[in-house]
Amino acid sequence: MSAQAGQAGASEPQRALAVRIARVVSSTIGLAATVLGVVFVLWPSLKPEPPPAARSATLSNVTLDRSVAFGQYLDRIKLTRAPYTPATLSRRGAYVEFDYAIAGYKGKRLPLRWQLVDASTADQLAQSEDLGIKAQATTDRGTWFVWVPLPHGHARRFFVQIQLYKQDGRVPLSRVRTARFAGT
Repeated sequence: MSAQAGQAGASEPQRALAVRIARVVSSTIGLAATVLGVVFVLWPSLKPEPPPAARSATLSNVTLDRSVAFGQYLDRIKLTRAPYTPATLSRRGAYVEFDYAIAGYKGKRLPLRWQLVDASTADQLAQSEDLGIKAQATTDRGTWFVWVPLPHGHARRFFVQIQLYKQDGRVPLSRVRTARFAGT
C-alpha cells in the first residue's frame, strides 16, 4: 500500500463525519425556522417589530395652575399625604399639564426635565431630577403633569420650561413652556 492510499483512507471517515455534522446543523436550523414560523403564525404578537421608519416626539397644549399646594397636587394624582409634614403639604407650586406624542420609541424611557426660570433674568431657579416617559406603543400619546415648587414671597415673574430628550438625556426632542406668571 502506498503512502497516498493511506492518507486517502484516513481522510474519507473525516469527510463522512463532516457531512453528517453539516446535515445535523442544517436540519436543526431548518427545524428552528419552521418552529418560529409556526409560533409567529399562531401568536403574531410575539413577532418582533421592524425598526421604526421615523422617530419623533412632541410636547404641546401646556396648561398652568400657578398656585397649587403640594398636598393638593398629591390629591390630584391620588397619592397619600401620610409621609409629609404640614409645612411640606402647604408649600405652593405650579401644576403644569401637557400633552405628548411619541413615535418610534416603544419600550424606551425618554428623560423629561422641567426648569423653573426667572422671566426677567433668565436665571434657572430650580429643575427636576430623574423624570421620564416610557412609550408603551410604537406611537404613543397622552397627557403628563409636573408640580414645580415656587420660591416663597417673591413678586417676580416665572415660566416653566419642559423638555423631552433622546434616551442619552443630552439631545432634546421637544420642548414646551408655560406663559409667564407671577410668583406666590
